[in-house]
Amino acid sequence: EVKVPDTVDLKGGETIKVTLTDSSGNVSKPTELVVAQNQSGMKKQPPKTDGPISPGTSDAVITGVGKPGSTVIVTFPDGTTATGTVNEEGRYEVKIPYTMGIKGGETIKVTSTDEAGNKSEAKSITVEDKSTPEAPTVNTGTSEKGVRTGTGEAGSTVTVTFPDGTTVTGIVDEEGHYEV
Repeated sequence: EVKVPDTVDLKGGETIKVTLTDSSGNVSKPTELVVAQNQSGMKKQPPKTDGPISPGTSDAVITGVGKPGSTVIVTFPDGTTATGTVNEEGRYEVKIPYTMGIKGGETIKVTSTDEAGNKSEAKSITVEDKSTPEAPTVNTGTSEKGVRTGTGEAGSTVTVTFPDGTTVTGIVDEEGHYEV
């Protein structure tokens, strides 16, 4: 939960920027939220965002502002959801468990519904993969042509560096195998 300082005077139509910093110090691009013009209705526009969400090894928390009593719903790629409620101060948080297994390139959607049933448009957010891949495996042995095989993260580039500084590269296929 983030508390707006008493010295901040928010007005309808103003923009608030929210960023997320993970345990490694990576900072997301800001999500922009527009302060509602009044508390009697719900803006039907989705929140603006410039930044993706990154998968990690700990739970993430999405925070923001909204109409008190509204429900914020995050829908994951597999259709499951996580929810949060906007408190009396107009703030909410929705926890995203790392166990959801969200991967880079996947999309999550965020909506909110006020107590009168007014639902905002969905905002799609693409998950960005900032994780370092694990080291590739290399099969032992030699082939007549000097070809090396192994496994790694699909779509990654494998680089083999020889003692004289010469390098060769290959791409890990969809099944996680490579040959160089």
